[in-house]
Parts: sequence; C-alpha cells; structure tokens
Amino acid sequence: MKKKCTLVLISVLTVACIVSAYLLFFYNPSFNMVYDSDTDSYFNNSYLSYNDGTLAAADYRKTKVTAYDSKNNSTVNLPSNGCLINDNLFYINGNKLCCLDTTTNTRKIIDTDCRSFVCNNEVIAYTKNDSVILKNSDTLENIGDIKFDNQIYYINISDGNLYIVERIFEDETDEYGYSFKVVKQYIFKKYDLKSCKLLKSKNANYVNVIRYVTVCKDTFYFFCDETQTVNNVCLDKDVNYPTIQHPDVKFITSNNDCVYYISEKTESAIILKTVESPYNGIWKLEVGSNKPVKIADKCDCDELLATKNFLYCYTINYILPRGVANLWVKGYLIDQLAIS
Repeated sequence: MKKKCTLVLISVLTVACIVSAYLLFFYNPSFNMVYDSDTDSYFNNSYLSYNDGTLAAADYRKTKVTAYDSKNNSTVNLPSNGCLINDNLFYINGNKLCCLDTTTNTRKIIDTDCRSFVCNNEVIAYTKNDSVILKNSDTLENIGDIKFDNQIYYINISDGNLYIVERIFEDETDEYGYSFKVVKQYIFKKYDLKSCKLLKSKNANYVNVIRYVTVCKDTFYFFCDETQTVNNVCLDKDVNYPTIQHPDVKFITSNNDCVYYISEKTESAIILKTVESPYNGIWKLEVGSNKPVKIADKCDCDELLATKNFLYCYTINYILPRGVANLWVKGYLIDQLAIS
C-alpha cells in the first residue's frame, strides 16, 4: 500500500512538472487587440505599458513580454519586461537600465543603480540614488537631472510633464527603546520635461502608506488602506477636491482625462472568492468629482491601463482557483473596454 501511494505521488508530481514546464516555455496568451489610435504613452511600471498603438504585456513572473501592435495587427515576443518605444525596448536588468534595439537585437546599458523608470516618445526618466535623470529616448543624450532630499516614491510622465512624489520619514522610538522610521509627509511635484524646472509643488500629511498612485490634470490620486478612501492632492493652490469613500480598491490608473479604478471585496477559506458588494466593479472618476460612475461589473482583474480610447484589464490566469496555488499560472487574460 505504501509503495502504491509513493508511485501515485511521484506520478502526480511528474505531471505537475510537465504541465508547469509547458506553461513556462510554450504557452503563449492570445489577445486580439482592436486598433487604438492614441499616439501617447502610458506606463504602469508593472504588467502593462502602451505606446502609439502598441500594448506590451508581461507574464506573471515578468520575464517575458508580448507586444500587441494594433496598427499592423501583429504580435512580437520580447525578452524582458519594460516599455517598448518604437523599436526600442527599455527595461531594468538587476540594477542596470538597458535599451534593446528589437530590429538588430543589440543591447546597450544606459546606466547603473537604477530602481525605476518611465518614458514616452521623447524622454526617458529614471531614478538613480537621490536623483531623477532625464535623457532623450531616441538618441539617449542627457537632458538634465533633478536631485531630491527625500525618498523618491513615485515617478510618471503625463500630458508632457514629469510628476514626482517624495516620501519623508522621521525617526521614532518604541516603549522598549528600539528606533524605527515612520512616514510623516509626502511632497507632490510637477516638472517641465525639457528644462527640468519645478512648476508646482504641494505637501500633504499622510502618516500611512499611499497606494496605486496615478496623476491626471495636475491631480494625484491614490488609495489609503486605513481609511478605505480614494484620496487626491491637486497641485493648484487652494484647490482641494473631495475624498471618495470606496473600500477594497486594488488598482488605480488614469489617462489624460479621467481616473479609473477597480474594487473587489473578497473572502478566503483557501479559495479566494469575490463577495457581493455595491462597490465591486470598474469605476470612472472625473477629476474633481465626488461621484464615480460604474462602467463595468468585472472586478477580478489585477491591473488596469487607460488610453484615451480603451481601458485594458489584465487578469492573471491561474491553473487552479485563486488562492489555492497562486504560483501555478497558465498565463494572463486581457480585456479591452471602449471608453470613448
């Protein structure tokens, strides 16, 4: 009996290994992308990025990328997660910022000690130590660099401007005499991409971590776990937009016109299940409004990316139900929702 159980276990593990190897090396997700005429760039620094009609989607492990070209109705497999600008793939390998020419398959190391980056058709901006460095995304010639006194928490390019969030820490001591750092303040900033000149700045006191930061029309939006609210900081002087009470938000994105976010209430007893809630779904929020509009019931996707025409919804496609064996992933699913 013991020998029989051992053989069954070996057989199950063998099948699992074969399936995992197949999914890892041979499975290619399919996505029929409808033509997107938006010529701008959008970058999540996660699974999805977009530039001028091409959507790049990374696999769950962020080791493989597929670029879906809606202009030519074609797909290209890329070797690393990053942002595809024309024929150049920008990505981070270790702490090296690299540029791969996909036509010649030649790689160039742009810089080292890089933690994150954003780019569009004209500029690539990346963090290096306590600075953000800007280069021409075509020639890689230096445009300038901006030094910061505090931790660079968020970086993005939107509507032709560079947006930065700094995070300020303070030292505190607990009752046992151990010291630790706590967040005391955030600084939200806007810079000109060409001159690196600071255009606007505003401080905000948030003692907890802010999540899913995005920016639209000089207004930063983000989610606060403790208060379960979608908060915002408008860079215009004396302008304060309403806070949105909305629990269970798990991603926020924006284009140059509106903010979009997804909310899903869940419960877990091994399997992660969606729990019915009036807050579930995908929501659209006009900048300055306090009345988000529900645009879709779908709430199980993991990431959103918005262009002026479409909202792209990225969902990790697990082999087993969510929560059971989340490392066993078949691939991903992408839904393309028209928003204009």
